[in-house]
Amino acid sequence: MDATNPNHLTDPDDPTAPAEPTTATGPVRTTVAPVATAAGPGTVAAPKDGLRRSGNARFSARCAMALGVLGLLLAGLLGVLLVRQAATDFSYQVGWRGTPRLSMTVDACLANGGGRTKAYNCYGHGERGAADTVDGSWLLRDAPTRYAAGTVLDVSCSPTGGCVELGARQTLADGAKFLFGLWLFSFVPGAGLVLLSVRRNAPPRRRGLSTPYRLGLGWFAVLPALALVLGIASLFL
Repeated sequence: MDATNPNHLTDPDDPTAPAEPTTATGPVRTTVAPVATAAGPGTVAAPKDGLRRSGNARFSARCAMALGVLGLLLAGLLGVLLVRQAATDFSYQVGWRGTPRLSMTVDACLANGGGRTKAYNCYGHGERGAADTVDGSWLLRDAPTRYAAGTVLDVSCSPTGGCVELGARQTLADGAKFLFGLWLFSFVPGAGLVLLSVRRNAPPRRRGLSTPYRLGLGWFAVLPALALVLGIASLFL
């Protein structure tokens, strides 16, 4: 188009068309910078530090996952041991195992363990009568306190002479231990099911929690609470 006449169209071969603007070194040409492609010479290589940091992050995540699984397994093993011990002691409390109620006179108590897990092994003697147990020294394992010499306790003993103290306090303590061990044991498969069912970046299908989740939360909340109540009650008896 002619600049002096808007209605006149110019032809590139028209000798009357205005020439390209030139400079002292030649005509002005507009150049476009080459666009770098993934395989072209203008590609910027990814920094090695970024790859190293990404590898370290994945390694740390795997270590954290392995430690979490190990912690769950240890918690489950501890729960099994607590449940087994509490069930054994409770069977003596209700008379399913051991001798009928016997009177044991404490001779001496020796400390076992330390800190919060500190307990006492108490040795004593008594009249076994017709009960199926040994004569001589009886052993009361893991007593919660150091009994003074001459203290008389109600116990139920095994044929080998190992005894369990009888009473409401011991029954409540065994119940608390059993519930807490059951909570630890059930926490392992419960946590595993929750981790398997979680989907990242998935929108919720419906509002609120489903019934299985509500039952699971109730289970994991009631067991430790009830164990705590029984444990505190046993301290005041």
